[in-house]
Amino acid sequence: STRSGRCLQQCLACPPGYYSNGDSICRRCHKGLYQDLYGKSRCFSCKEGYNTSVAGAHLSTQCEEQLNSNEWNILYILSIVFLVIFSIIIVYCIYSIWRFNRDSHNDV
Repeated sequence: STRSGRCLQQCLACPPGYYSNGDSICRRCHKGLYQDLYGKSRCFSCKEGYNTSVAGAHLSTQCEEQLNSNEWNILYILSIVFLVIFSIIIVYCIYSIWRFNRDSHNDV
């Protein structure tokens, strides 16, 4: 019974997304790492500029490109500019329709 219990602990391989240091304890791969194979002793790093959003990634495709802070700032500013321009266009269209309706009622 002890022998089979020991074998059970030592013979089971850690699943993808986990690794073991050889002590029969499966540990989840940290963020930025992945493991796509069974029974490995370490996780693989995502390539530079890529990261996983969660710990325990089991596929290299879970490594996603990360934008640096400058790219996020530019994206944020462009979004704000787009929203302001879009809002101005909507207000102008509403004003034009209101003015057209007002002028058409005054002509009657």
